Amino acid sequence: MTSPSYAGTVGQTSFQGAGFRPAELSGRSVLKSPRYEELDRRQTFYECTQHDSKKYDFDGRIIDMKGPGALASQPLVNSEVAPYFIPLRSRRPSAPARLGRVIVNAFTNMTFGKQRFPTLKCDGDPDTQDFAGAIKTATKLSSKMIRCRTIGGSVGTVGLSWCFDRKGRPRVEVHNGKYLFVHEWEDREELIPAHVSEVYLTAKTEWDGNRRKFVQNWYWHRRDWEGQNDILFQEVLYREGQEPKWEPDPTKSVTHNDGFCHLTWIQNLPTEDIDGLPDYDGLYELFDTIDILNSVTTKGAILNLDPTLVLKADPDIIGAMGIKKGSDNALTVGEEGGAEYLELTGSSLEAGIKLLQEQRRNGLETAQCIVPDPADIAAQGISSVALKGIFGPMIGKCETLREQYGTGMTRVLNQIVEVARAKLGQKVTIYVKNDAGEIVEQEAELTIDLPQKTSDEPKIDPVTGEQAKDPTGKPLTTTTRQDRKPGDGGEIELDWPDYFPPTPQDQQNALTSLSTAAGGKPVVSQQTAVEQASTMLGIDPTEEWGRVQKMGADDQKAAADQASAFGAGGDFQGGKPGADGLPEGAKPKPKFGGSKAPFGGGGDEGDSFRGGDGGEA
Repeated sequence: MTSPSYAGTVGQTSFQGAGFRPAELSGRSVLKSPRYEELDRRQTFYECTQHDSKKYDFDGRIIDMKGPGALASQPLVNSEVAPYFIPLRSRRPSAPARLGRVIVNAFTNMTFGKQRFPTLKCDGDPDTQDFAGAIKTATKLSSKMIRCRTIGGSVGTVGLSWCFDRKGRPRVEVHNGKYLFVHEWEDREELIPAHVSEVYLTAKTEWDGNRRKFVQNWYWHRRDWEGQNDILFQEVLYREGQEPKWEPDPTKSVTHNDGFCHLTWIQNLPTEDIDGLPDYDGLYELFDTIDILNSVTTKGAILNLDPTLVLKADPDIIGAMGIKKGSDNALTVGEEGGAEYLELTGSSLEAGIKLLQEQRRNGLETAQCIVPDPADIAAQGISSVALKGIFGPMIGKCETLREQYGTGMTRVLNQIVEVARAKLGQKVTIYVKNDAGEIVEQEAELTIDLPQKTSDEPKIDPVTGEQAKDPTGKPLTTTTRQDRKPGDGGEIELDWPDYFPPTPQDQQNALTSLSTAAGGKPVVSQQTAVEQASTMLGIDPTEEWGRVQKMGADDQKAAADQASAFGAGGDFQGGKPGADGLPEGAKPKPKFGGSKAPFGGGGDEGDSFRGGDGGEA
């Protein structure tokens, strides 16, 4: 947790005066409530831990429960199969499909993946737009929103909070909805909270001096957000059967008096309840069925590779002789005996695989999730228009996700800019510990630690009064730096990109069609074409356009020099042409008409072969 850099009076009296009662909240009531259990159950399908509570592996052996996840995945080496029947649903699948994680990650990638993250804009206020962009970079908002979407997609609800730390650095944090408890709503319909608490437990490995070994201790954590205060409580050691005694930490809390809660409540898929729906709502039983089906099919295929030997012989003789298998061993079964391997037929495995694929398809279709084979998409070279048709159901759901998470993101950014605009540079009082460990007041000025804004201005040549250029012809600029400040006003909005931008082939086909409609005339300027190509190749468009202009100027100069050297419009070596285009004093080359080509041609134009010296035959 981080602490704000602007702080007012912090203490027990101030909090109570704001209507806050730290002792009113029971930690156990939050983590033992039906709401927490429901949201926690949803998340297990993304974290692949929904089967960790099962005590038997898929073969029916007891599992050594050492912990969650990988720690609980191995059965005892010497354990035997249970002598009683264990239903398949009570066994931990040996080959779970993990379809819940696939669905959530697919929607997160479609919403905030590469080249799909929105850009910020603030019409008519470039300073606010630049300030918000710097906040986005400083808070690593792109990665925070990916984590926010992933938690929301698996749980259904997620919180997004913000603050300034004591060095003036902006911070944005993501909070799992299952740990959040709303005391009061400012606007229940718009899901704008007035007072929210976050309660959770964490484990620490610590040295126990009395027991002389490392032990794992659990600690309570709590944080509150309300209209006047952001309170971080001291951690409390967990004790069985006891409620934690909450004590605010003044050095990490703040009375900001901003008038609104610094936590934004986000539903994944909207509902009438305070909690949204996860991406795979209603598919929990199907996920369990798919995990069991995949485990049964996998187990059958593996066992089929090690088939059972069937001997048609006297059991007493076989017991006395023993059995050795392999190509370097022989079995003696007598004249009436025989031996063969008992194997599963391939049709059963094919039926299992086909059923598994069908169930997986049903799950993805219900969740409106499209997961095609990337190799097929790349091999076919499908256009962006075709991709939009293929991913149509998924895009429809992602439009809702963009609205939900986009609203939460802009609400946080607008709050940060509003507070910065109102309080930047003001004197505030913060509380710190002195060398004696006592909490004392300290006056500080609210500052926001952001990288300076850089701008390039043309460098003017004092002789010509025009922009100076280097020897290669590149325009020279002067870089200036200044502190970023929020603008006078304006709401921050998001500009979402296309889910599937046009491919180069799509762009070429579109330009060809437009050029044909325009009668073969160009429909884009050369500068636009150069800038677009530079963007595709990752080159600076401005610099590349400057290079193209210089190359064009060089070509024109070379053509002018060549024309001057060889004559342009009848000019030879600089001489002035006469009436018939020849230098003065020059005479045209004489014509010799006495000689004719043996089979025509030559001589004056229009003559034809008549034999002899050209006279009549």
